[in-house]
Amino acid sequence: MELNKAIPALNAAAEALKKLNKADITEIKGFANPPDAVRMVLEGVCILLGEKSDWDAAKKVMTDLSFLDRLK
Repeated sequence: MELNKAIPALNAAAEALKKLNKADITEIKGFANPPDAVRMVLEGVCILLGEKSDWDAAKKVMTDLSFLDRLK
């Protein structure tokens, strides 16, 4: 079943999210031209949060003090 294949990835993502902190977010926001993987992940995050999905929008979303809580 496809769900059984996806569960380990979901659990790994949840564990990685627990390790993120404000300094990590500040570092990412500082990228003028982020690596493709960072850009893709944050564009996906914007979509999930109902925001415009481009780098400028992602930087604005990350300035929200409740950003990490929204992700969780």
